[in-house]
Amino acid sequence: MIIVKLTGGLRNQMFQYALGRHLAIKNSTQLKLDISGFKTYKLHKYTLGNFNITEKIANPLEILWLNNPIKKPLREISSSFNPEILKSGLNIYIDGYWQSEKYFQDIADTIKQEFTLR
Repeated sequence: MIIVKLTGGLRNQMFQYALGRHLAIKNSTQLKLDISGFKTYKLHKYTLGNFNITEKIANPLEILWLNNPIKKPLREISSSFNPEILKSGLNIYIDGYWQSEKYFQDIADTIKQEFTLR
């Protein structure tokens, strides 16, 4: 399982989802979305649900399981593209903005199809 933390506005959520989706496809596992931050983050709302995405929301236990120091969550250190991120395997929690199309260029057609309105 891969859990991606969603935060920010629509564009940020799209980049975050796209990286998570790429890693899930590459590793033949499911992608789950951590939208728990939107309970307290009032500037933006979770808006990816308006698209034809693979939408599975992570529950609190799943988030706790992967977002802990033992599992070593994958956190964005720099805004520059980091190709090492694409080598990530199963059972990871992803936290960052990941604003580069290079993180999902291999599945660009899938992402374009999923980012169509329902």
